[in-house]
Amino acid sequence: MELILKDLVSNIKESIPGYIGVSVTDMSSGESLVSDSVLEGFDTELASAFNVEIINAIRKTMNFTYLALNKDKANIGITKKLLAKYMESLNNEL
Repeated sequence: MELILKDLVSNIKESIPGYIGVSVTDMSSGESLVSDSVLEGFDTELASAFNVEIINAIRKTMNFTYLALNKDKANIGITKKLLAKYMESLNNEL
């Protein structure tokens, strides 16, 4: 695994114009598995850990939707169908 990750970084570094840095990060822990930067002082591990927190917060938000309805006017079946459609669109955008 370590060799594969090092090869990945090497290939990215050599073949992508404008390369600044890369970090492969475990989404559950925020721990960087491999990282590299050509800029001194640019901490790719810190940047990726921060971005993991943002992504995980978005995921948690996407798993919980609260909707209040008037029980006398609402149709639960239609509401569930429409809400699923809107959530799918939102997930596609994220």
